[in-house]
Amino acid sequence: MTNALELSNKFKIFVEKHQQKIVEAAGADLNPDRLQRMMLLSVNKPDKKGAYPLLECSQASLFGAMLECCCYGLYPSVAGHVYIVPYAKKAQFMLGYKGMVQLAYRSDRVVNVDANVIDTADQYKYIKGTREELIHEPSFNPNGTIIAAYCVVSMRGTDKTHLQLVPKVKIEEARGRSKLTGLSFSPWNSDYNAMAKKTAMRRCFPWIPMSVEVQNIVAADEAGERGDQRHTVYEGVVMDDDSPEGEEARKEAKTRKNLGSKLRPKEPVDTRTQDDKDADAIYPAENTPVSSE
Repeated sequence: MTNALELSNKFKIFVEKHQQKIVEAAGADLNPDRLQRMMLLSVNKPDKKGAYPLLECSQASLFGAMLECCCYGLYPSVAGHVYIVPYAKKAQFMLGYKGMVQLAYRSDRVVNVDANVIDTADQYKYIKGTREELIHEPSFNPNGTIIAAYCVVSMRGTDKTHLQLVPKVKIEEARGRSKLTGLSFSPWNSDYNAMAKKTAMRRCFPWIPMSVEVQNIVAADEAGERGDQRHTVYEGVVMDDDSPEGEEARKEAKTRKNLGSKLRPKEPVDTRTQDDKDADAIYPAENTPVSSE
């Protein structure tokens, strides 16, 4: 516990030191103070074993995940918008179901988004053919065992809705592809139903007109599921990270800087004397173009 407290205070000091970068990244969409509080709450949340795996992540990756939230206008929270998940000592930014709903509504074409899971105690009827239809009657006493998840998106300017029904076997396939599944902090373990809804909703996204920003969020989320997400960390932040990852990043930044100086074209050095310069001004060299005026 003492070590966790020390790491928590260390990260808090790190965040406060770079608060101006948070303000710049948050812009007008997020409240920097609220973002900072919610990030610290997420980092200080213990898992079921009472451990604090996020605090063992490098400061650079934690701060990078925080800036990722800033870039996409989403708060990290236990409410299901964004999850910060540790993987191989690096913090991964991971979208939740509610975060995906929020992204869908950023499209002017989307009128309504509805997603749910079908419990074995529910009544439902699914019709597929020339007209696709799903009738779902949820039970007041669900038994907690789901057989499918679905998402329905209504678009402006058309009566047609986009429906995606994903059976349990396909949800499990998506769960199996995630590198984060086996972790105690994974939402696949803590919020399975929400992740099932997200799986169905992700299949609706190809029909939703998305901005480049939203496409980048989805790509970052998919990278997080694979465990190879790379955050855009400011060089000044990386330089202050004393973890092994920070040391590696410093070496990489130094290499880039040295390589850049070698590749940068050098200005030609003028070795002429002043007499030579004066003579060239009066009597131009033969290859110097002469004005026709």
